[in-house]
Amino acid sequence: ISMDVFEKVSGFFKKKDVDIDTNVCKLHYRITAALFFASSLAGLTNHYFGEPISCNFNDKDINPDLAKDYCWIHGSNYFPDVYNGHIRCAVDPMGRKGQDVSDTSYYQWVTVVLFLQAVLCIFPYKIWKLNEGGLISSFQTNGVSMPQMDEDELNFSSNAQAMSRHYLNLRGRYKEYFIKFFLLEITFLVLSWGHFFFIDWFLNGQFLGYGSSAVQYYGLSLEERVNYANPLCTTFPTEVSCTIPFVGPSGYEASLNSLCVLSQNIVNEKMYVLIWFWLVFLIVISSLNFVVRLAYIAIPSYRAAFVSQKVSSYQSRETKHLVTNRLKPHDAFILGQLGKNINPGLFDELVHHILRSLETLGDDEEKVLVTPTPC
Repeated sequence: ISMDVFEKVSGFFKKKDVDIDTNVCKLHYRITAALFFASSLAGLTNHYFGEPISCNFNDKDINPDLAKDYCWIHGSNYFPDVYNGHIRCAVDPMGRKGQDVSDTSYYQWVTVVLFLQAVLCIFPYKIWKLNEGGLISSFQTNGVSMPQMDEDELNFSSNAQAMSRHYLNLRGRYKEYFIKFFLLEITFLVLSWGHFFFIDWFLNGQFLGYGSSAVQYYGLSLEERVNYANPLCTTFPTEVSCTIPFVGPSGYEASLNSLCVLSQNIVNEKMYVLIWFWLVFLIVISSLNFVVRLAYIAIPSYRAAFVSQKVSSYQSRETKHLVTNRLKPHDAFILGQLGKNINPGLFDELVHHILRSLETLGDDEEKVLVTPTPC
């Protein structure tokens, strides 16, 4: 991986000049994507710089390296339960048999799948960024980007007045903007559930209770663990059986079976424990965020409380009045986004000027302001 590629990837996770989303969204396209990328890289490093599988083929007719590659490519098998007392990692608690079926071949796809999941985390944000159209960043004063403005550079009154006019002139675009952002949040919520159930399908139905089972198992004493299967070994066995066919010296077809150690799964089992707990956390947070967003849309007083958090205490009452009586949910959302990006003192002045402007307008004039403007 070149330094240019690394810089591009790392640059994506840096704080941007203008904040156009929420912290919950960042959990998806930054933290979750970083987790999947890091897990994929860890597996890839172990695969190419370590030894993902080692097999004990000592027969003179079998090339050990060839046999090892065969077992990795074509998959290995679970041990029959009769051998579980003789191997450290018991893998057959559900009655699996050791017949020649490639039960473990999907492990070689782990790094690829994790990488694709990381890309999938970023994709909705990229689409949102294209559709956002730079609306929030268009609120600039004197050509200086909002987060870069210091108090000494600001003339609060004149800049707030200019931003107020800009805010009112663009009100016709806010509803579509808010709907698109709401769809982004729904997409991330669906993705969080989708990741969870996709991984369960990918791991042959052994992921749904993976993390909780691991906690329960390692919470037992060493004596108690003897009576239970290790869920990490069940999902990611480190000791497996591999049978390879070959043609003997006399031309007859034969097969040879050997114990193989999947060292790749030592990495996989720990990565997926971390992923399990993170996805559970992400699903809970995303679901709560969805409920909060519905409350934001339906309850004016909640919207008012949300926006008033970004202003000083003396401006709080005026802000609540503005949001409750004058602004629709989409209007309040844009105002809240501006509050995250500009100087607090400037935001106080902005709220004040918007309220004064709306109070001086008649109902007919205000309807003109909310007419969609051509892009």
